[in-house]
Amino acid sequence: ITILDIGCANGLLLHSLMEWSNHQLTPYGVDPSKERLAGVTEVLPELKNNFALLKVTELEHLSSHGLPSQFDIVFW
Repeated sequence: ITILDIGCANGLLLHSLMEWSNHQLTPYGVDPSKERLAGVTEVLPELKNNFALLKVTELEHLSSHGLPSQFDIVFW
């Protein structure tokens, strides 16, 4: 199950959902703040490439950042 968190900050919510869920989740996230997004390397270092510096108004550019263009779940 793929999940996109718009405004993910450091990815802590996605990390928690992965631990709490009975399903295999593949997390992705975008955030407009480079400073907040930098924390992903601490929370989910093995998945840091699943995150991108993007504004919500730029979501059409997901694939140019190596992220899928469709997700099973989107959280905002």
